Amino acid sequence: MAGSGEHVHVPGAVGRLVPMDCPMSAGQGPTHATAAGADPVYPCPICAMREDMAGEHGFCSACGGSFCEECRTGGNAVPTRCPRCKAELQVSAEIETARLVRLLEGPEGRHTAVAHIQLGVTAADDTTAAAHFQAAAALRHPMGQYRLGVCYRHGLGVEASQEEAVRWYERAAQQGLAQAQSNLAIAYSSGSGVPQDLARAADLFRLAADQGFGMAAFNLGFMFTHGDGVAADPQEAAFWYRRAANTGYPAGQRNLGLAYERGAGVEPDLAEAARWFVLAAEQGDTEAQASAGAMYLTGDGVEVDLEVAARWLHAAAEQGHSRAQALYGAWCTMGNRTPVEKAEAATWWERSAEQGDHHSAFNLARALSQPAYGGMEFPLDKREAFKWFTMAAAAGDDEAIYAVAHAYATGDGVDMDTVEAAKHFEAAAEAGHVKAAAFIGCLYRHGEGVTRDHAEAERWLSLAAAKGSEMAREELAEMEAVRHAPSGPSHPDAGTQ
Repeated sequence: MAGSGEHVHVPGAVGRLVPMDCPMSAGQGPTHATAAGADPVYPCPICAMREDMAGEHGFCSACGGSFCEECRTGGNAVPTRCPRCKAELQVSAEIETARLVRLLEGPEGRHTAVAHIQLGVTAADDTTAAAHFQAAAALRHPMGQYRLGVCYRHGLGVEASQEEAVRWYERAAQQGLAQAQSNLAIAYSSGSGVPQDLARAADLFRLAADQGFGMAAFNLGFMFTHGDGVAADPQEAAFWYRRAANTGYPAGQRNLGLAYERGAGVEPDLAEAARWFVLAAEQGDTEAQASAGAMYLTGDGVEVDLEVAARWLHAAAEQGHSRAQALYGAWCTMGNRTPVEKAEAATWWERSAEQGDHHSAFNLARALSQPAYGGMEFPLDKREAFKWFTMAAAAGDDEAIYAVAHAYATGDGVDMDTVEAAKHFEAAAEAGHVKAAAFIGCLYRHGEGVTRDHAEAERWLSLAAAKGSEMAREELAEMEAVRHAPSGPSHPDAGTQ
């Protein structure tokens, strides 16, 4: 069914709450019985649906296991492999469809609901799918109720209604369906279809997480990280990230890696952080790929391995991850790279800089402004370089601010402007840039771009000299010599204006 699956993984330090609309997966279904008169629950060993009619369920000749329709097919139109032993299940699409139609023609019951669900999953259009899910929901099947909620949430085959979505999620959640509990929690966390109630959301995530639903465990960890609906508790957050990680949920693995990297709720352990990052990276988690690549690039928690670093950084960079693009650009300049490979660094820095990464903007500006920078064969373009230096300077990068000041002072890539030069030299000096302090000291001494001020000149030159600036020391020595020279013609150091 179009649009029935939604996985939102957000790159970042800790991600965000993630909703999921998906078929039932192994080990994540209801396991408790219901009271008399309540909606029925059918406990299958894989998903919690009953397997007491093996002839109508899937049967694996390899391991002898029988499974409900959802688990046997994995939500696909054609059964492929046994969910337990992974042996191939030889059933054609035609036979499968014919069998489901026969079930619909028989007496109503558990298998009628399953057939409606499976035909809804494989329907060619959303309207037909929604009709099948409606039929399954009318038979009080939790997966039918859940999928009908998904249809209402996204307007698939029915008019979109968040209130109706919540109503059907609620019914399925009451039967213990973890996916429904998780999506109902999302509704309460966002106030979609119900008044916002973060505490209720946390309770529902916990119910789903306690059934082994990895996404819910991750979301509950997120809530403990940020104190949403629960008291902020990094140890509880790490506990639930671990629960999510142990189900194989990649965002949980990634955030558990972050916890170990930062010592948030666990003892810092870079080797353990790297292990979890790699596990998540192998499942395609972009943030984890960037973090794993960075660790192999720098040797944090692992031995430096530039080829492994390149594999993970390039994977994340190709998906648009700004930090990975910046680091992959740096990787291109390392080791015995060819000039062509080194020139590729500028391409990645530009992609990263376009997303606002000021380190990449600065590196790109240097590549555009310096001949054979880092051995790269890249055409010089000083006006373009000035643009990227300015972007990096706006982010507070003291080296970039100094570069902008120098460009204004020399007319390199921009029209010469001593007032702008002085302003940027002073800004860089205030950020701790030693050369900038020496230059602004000189400008105050000679009154270039600023009003001449002997005291300010001496202050900046003294700061620069104390940090090793030979230029500042020479200027101070010259000022001292003038101060003790015999009276004579006026001199810039004779007084302060």
